[in-house]
Amino acid sequence: MATTVPKKRARPSKKKIKDMDVDEFMSTGFLNSDDEAEEQIEEKNAPLEKKKKKKPVAVKGGSHKDDLAELEKTDPEFFQFLKSNDQKLLEFSESDESEEDEYEEDEREMEKKVKDGGEEEPEKDDEEYAGKPVTMDIIKQWEKQLKKFSIPALHQVTRALACAVSEMSGVDCDINDYSVHGEREFNRVVELCLTYGTTVLTHHIPEAKGNKKSLASSHHNWSKVRSPVRLLLTNLLTLTKQLTDKTMLVVLLKQIEQLTRFYVCFPKMLKSLVKVLILLWSESTDSVRIVAFLSLRKLAVMQSTKFLNSILKRMYLSFVANSKFTSPKARPLIVLMENCLVEMYNLDHQTSYQHGFVYIRQLAVHLRTAMVQQKKDAYQAVYNWQYIHCIELWCRVLADCMSETLKPLIYPVVQTTLGVIRLIPTSRYYPLRFHCIHFLNMLSDETNTLIPVAPLILEVLDSSATKKRPRPSTSKPVSFSYILRVSKSQLQTKAFQDSVFDNVLCLLMEYFSLHSHSIAFPELILPATIRLRKFVKQSKAAQFCRQIKQLVDKLEETGAAVTAARSSVSFSPRDTAKVNAWEIERRQKGNSLVKYFSSWKQMQKLKNTQSTAENESDEEMAPPDTSSDEEDPHTDSKSKRKKLDETKVEKKTITKQQKKSTNFRQKQALSTRNKPSNKDKLESKDSDVVEDFQMWSDED
Repeated sequence: MATTVPKKRARPSKKKIKDMDVDEFMSTGFLNSDDEAEEQIEEKNAPLEKKKKKKPVAVKGGSHKDDLAELEKTDPEFFQFLKSNDQKLLEFSESDESEEDEYEEDEREMEKKVKDGGEEEPEKDDEEYAGKPVTMDIIKQWEKQLKKFSIPALHQVTRALACAVSEMSGVDCDINDYSVHGEREFNRVVELCLTYGTTVLTHHIPEAKGNKKSLASSHHNWSKVRSPVRLLLTNLLTLTKQLTDKTMLVVLLKQIEQLTRFYVCFPKMLKSLVKVLILLWSESTDSVRIVAFLSLRKLAVMQSTKFLNSILKRMYLSFVANSKFTSPKARPLIVLMENCLVEMYNLDHQTSYQHGFVYIRQLAVHLRTAMVQQKKDAYQAVYNWQYIHCIELWCRVLADCMSETLKPLIYPVVQTTLGVIRLIPTSRYYPLRFHCIHFLNMLSDETNTLIPVAPLILEVLDSSATKKRPRPSTSKPVSFSYILRVSKSQLQTKAFQDSVFDNVLCLLMEYFSLHSHSIAFPELILPATIRLRKFVKQSKAAQFCRQIKQLVDKLEETGAAVTAARSSVSFSPRDTAKVNAWEIERRQKGNSLVKYFSSWKQMQKLKNTQSTAENESDEEMAPPDTSSDEEDPHTDSKSKRKKLDETKVEKKTITKQQKKSTNFRQKQALSTRNKPSNKDKLESKDSDVVEDFQMWSDED
């Protein structure tokens, strides 16, 4: 097939602009002149562009000499220019070309290896990266220099400490200057940092005088000291996390306390330090707890309110987590944590008010849900040791802080505590009631506010637990210090009744002795004395009634003294300033009720110490074997007599109950027919006690 070649379009002849009229100019296009100008400029600049080419691009497979020969034919002027100015370029050898090609090939191979994942690096010898071994001679030289407050020596010691800590803990470290292998060398390096670290740093960056809160980083020597300070602080922190020896941990924490102003300059490190200190404060021994608390308090004083807010929140949550159970061993630790929290809340009353408002409201919400739902789970959310210890903590905070900003929190705390007492007002929860009343008495004493708890105490005297005669039992008196409720089997026992009477008497004397200096004391004791006299007539507990009579006599004696003193007063009850001054004067003088209460407390302390000593001696002395033949006959006869007396008393109580219920003769006939043996009775009673005790211990 014949291919048709397209004909070239004839280019129209162009007129010059000066020969065109307006219509021709608009129809033709006014940009043609610019296109012509651009074509002319390109034609003029073409030889210049050829001259600017200094280095021709070599085609693969061609030699450099051929390129130069071709350049000499095409552009002789440019070739002469190169010959006159750059002769070295024309003398390019083949060896240089081959080296350049090899270099390009090597680069391509390296790029391929990087894309494929890289080539494994050759293993580095340990000897190549092993640091300089630290000997005792080097340590002595460092010590001499540190005594002269040398910063380079401090830098070397801190780097050696970093290497030693990384070797001990197994954590990778960027510093490999030294290697500390022996225990002696390790201990000496740590000792150098602890003894001379703070002295050298305080020499170069002294503490600000007065109450000025200036950071160490604002000092002009901070740039010289920053790197050794950072190494020292990080390694001391890692040591605190890994040490188990309590004495060494106390020494380390004391050093950290002195370095707190340097920890403040590193915010990330400061957060981890606070976590470690709160963990040690909540879970370690007493000595470690106290030193950790001192460091926390120092940090809280140095930092802003935001930092104090976070510390208080963490400390409160750790306190709640560690107060789930109360025992003679755990009680001192809980009291120590409460004292520390009271001290921390006393630093800034404004932030303490915010915390108190949130957490007291949380307690009130739990109480409201228990009142509304009336279910077992809701009751258990309130009747536990964590809830009671939180109430105790906030009562102590409000009692010890004594500030106007925290006064509005007294009312919600009191109302929440009264609601807890009223939630389940049964005799099984009398221990919890007594704990709460004691907290309210403490709050009333310190804040000088009247909290009427006397009706809550006198309600106990009207219950069946105090009116009925108790069952005879040989059990020891129940201590309410470490329990919140008692089991059903303990309710009608003499030990439970005696402990209830002791707590009622103690709380009544405590409440009235707090307000014995008040000008309204005679009116305050009037309903209580009437109710106590009525109880004395109805009750059959002779020993307790004797103590109640003595209390009533002391109340009336103190009331008479107050009425006699206020009869000669010239001011009215409206003059609060004069009334307060009169009450302060009466408190300083003292009265018979306060003296009686103090002597009673001393007697109770003696009784408690004697009982604890007897219990310890009984536990240490192992009971004799009944199976052995070499027993003392006197001890056997005594034990038998005690058992016979107990069985006689039990029989008497059973017969009295039978007389009250139905006719004596009919019951006697039924009892003779179906009378169970004494062994069955004892076994059934023991099983009931065990079941109740297990249920009580699991829940509490």
